[in-house]
Amino acid sequence: MSEPQPEPLGDGRWRLAAERGLGSVTERASVVVRGQADEPPSAEHARLAGARAWLSVSQRLLDTGAVEDALTGARSGIAELGDAYAGDDVDDDTELKALAAEDELANGDRSVATTLLLRVLESRAQLYAEAHPGIEA
Repeated sequence: MSEPQPEPLGDGRWRLAAERGLGSVTERASVVVRGQADEPPSAEHARLAGARAWLSVSQRLLDTGAVEDALTGARSGIAELGDAYAGDDVDDDTELKALAAEDELANGDRSVATTLLLRVLESRAQLYAEAHPGIEA
């Protein structure tokens, strides 16, 4: 899926946007990054926008009872954000939450597992934003 080009907002601020969808649900999310006025920021931060879009998609799907699609979306968002989402000095417990979600899946409670994975995705997206001082929103 191709992403829109960074949008200049002025004062060295740029918006990176992403749109993600699954089934009939599509969401768009963006990230505002401080950079140079005449040079767009690294496209790597677009993965945060993609992860946020997946989070919104998955939450909407879960709210409508589409648990399997919500689970797929949560996993997609976690994969898109990747493993390099937090600074080295951060005490990150999201891997424990992800393991708890896998336990719930093994026990057959897909709704609880999906909710846990959505918390993992939300926490990791927040950690990513905190680890990159140029990210404003």
